[in-house]
Amino acid sequence: MKLWRRSSPTPLPTQPMASEGVEVYLMAIASLIVLSLLPLLLLRRRASSPRPRPNKVDLAASSSLSQLLHQHADAIRRLREVYVRVGGKADEYIEPFLLRFILATAGDEQEAAEWLTETTQWRLRTGAEEVRAKVLEGSCLFDLHPAVGIITTNFPCLVSHGHAHDGGPVSIFVHDGFDPPTLMGKLSPEEYLSGVVAMFEYNMVQCDRRSKELDRLVKITNVFDFDRLTINHLNLRFLTQYTRQFISLDKNYPESFDALLCINAPGLFQVGYRIARPWMSPQFREKISIHSTPEESAEATLRQIPRKHLPQVFGGECAKMPQEVAKRVGYTSIDETKRAKLFSGYKLGGYYA
Repeated sequence: MKLWRRSSPTPLPTQPMASEGVEVYLMAIASLIVLSLLPLLLLRRRASSPRPRPNKVDLAASSSLSQLLHQHADAIRRLREVYVRVGGKADEYIEPFLLRFILATAGDEQEAAEWLTETTQWRLRTGAEEVRAKVLEGSCLFDLHPAVGIITTNFPCLVSHGHAHDGGPVSIFVHDGFDPPTLMGKLSPEEYLSGVVAMFEYNMVQCDRRSKELDRLVKITNVFDFDRLTINHLNLRFLTQYTRQFISLDKNYPESFDALLCINAPGLFQVGYRIARPWMSPQFREKISIHSTPEESAEATLRQIPRKHLPQVFGGECAKMPQEVAKRVGYTSIDETKRAKLFSGYKLGGYYA
């Protein structure tokens, strides 16, 4: 499969900089120095320690979801009582949701109950509970929160774009064509968080639903494409106020990620990764794999995701966004002419038409 190549890219918008060449050079060097030192500063300012990494429950003895639910039936019943007492609403897919807390704490029911209590309180504060109910009622992704449409039309991404080999939902985030200052001008950090929570919840409902259908616990696969990453993407404000919130959400979604693929990662990627790494839990970090060359990136992606669920630019079979995906996510509510122009000149340009 021939991968996509761009011959004459349209340059990304750049932040205002000094006109003199020497000043531009010095500012770039200063930015890299600050970015390199930032992880050390953040580590010193961390207010709390990450949740201890548990020894995972051995899933080999109980490979099916039904066996796991039977094995932990009493604990799940008691966790359900905790969840409802705190204010959560139990639905038809609540058992896989609760099971994830048991597995993440190696079967320690008390720790699972404490974790669930904290998470449910967080879900009520952020509106995640309300979002889950909307998804189960049949709402498309764009209808869950106004910020979702703004994020997905300013940051090239394909949320819940088919399924990975394990059956869980796949989301792809492409940095080519993304301009952080533009998105920050449209959404505050709080609004961005609400939109990201809605996207997480949408994927988690798909996970819990698919788990019941397939009789095995499935998880999310995220692909982050860093092709043509530039210093413009390593915007300090975006990294510390926006990206950090995205990364920190994993503490409220235990046992929810199957893989986090970082593909086409240039040398500059390591600068951003050093900044973000202190915000990641051990469980989040262990799911990350980094691939630099196009060949290595394509191979890693196809190991995780079937071709039929991938755009052609990633070695898949989809020339355009499948109509089922466009309808489920909400792109069909956008004017066709506008959809066709989304991210024109970049990797996903024309894919939404």
